[in-house]
Amino acid sequence: MEIKRKSDGRPLIAVHRGKSGGNIIENTTQSAQCAVLSGGDIVEFDVCAVGNETIIYHGGMQPRLLKAGPLFKLAGAKSVCSRRVYNERDFVSGYHLQTLDEYLDAVKGKCIVNLDRIWCADVAKVLQKVADHDMLSDTIIKTGVGAGDEKIMSEIAKYPQLFFMGIVRSKSQFEKLEEMATRTGLQLRGVEVIFKSEDDYLCSPEFFEYCQQKDYMTWVNAIQLDHKPDMCAGHGDDFSILQSPTKGWGWLIDRGYDIIQTDWPALVNRYLDGKIS
Repeated sequence: MEIKRKSDGRPLIAVHRGKSGGNIIENTTQSAQCAVLSGGDIVEFDVCAVGNETIIYHGGMQPRLLKAGPLFKLAGAKSVCSRRVYNERDFVSGYHLQTLDEYLDAVKGKCIVNLDRIWCADVAKVLQKVADHDMLSDTIIKTGVGAGDEKIMSEIAKYPQLFFMGIVRSKSQFEKLEEMATRTGLQLRGVEVIFKSEDDYLCSPEFFEYCQQKDYMTWVNAIQLDHKPDMCAGHGDDFSILQSPTKGWGWLIDRGYDIIQTDWPALVNRYLDGKIS
């Protein structure tokens, strides 16, 4: 599947950990299926090393999902993936955590995938698995600009078919990202931005003009992780749903972001279809 802007000007919808709810568990093939049914274009999921295996899992979630302590990974991937996961109502769901191989087998050809938190896994092993599943051109990989990220970029550069995006929180980080990509020989295809103010460079006309010149795709996060301010200057999911989708998601769309990550893909699509305002 080709990763490119939509011809009708609509943003691509990235679904955070797939679409979960009820008895459907985040970061599972079931949540990926639900994300696609909800109109998602990209399914974001987290990878984590457990022993010699890579499983689909966001670190730190084991008390909620598995009722397990911090040493649960010592049990090994086979044991961890055999446990049934608890749903959001705190009942046993009947579903399990899955390996990266199982996940890629299930979603191949159905959506674009974004492997997040690759730094929590064996990067070389993860990338090789993506290549083995013939999904390099369907896959978005991201890193930040921290101390260990240049080494990760060097690994990603070995697979030029991958769509690489950097994660930045300021203009200086954006500039550093470009420098690191150049040093590692990695083609930068886009940038994920996190900002707190409407006056930030990362949501300014100057930023978008520069990205258009470089043909970078831009990714913004509408997700709300907790009670703290969201990652897009107050225009995220909670505000959009509870107050004004026009001043929330609409503001982000009007700015020109190519990809919006959300926990509510069906509602974003209803807004884009003009059914809610």
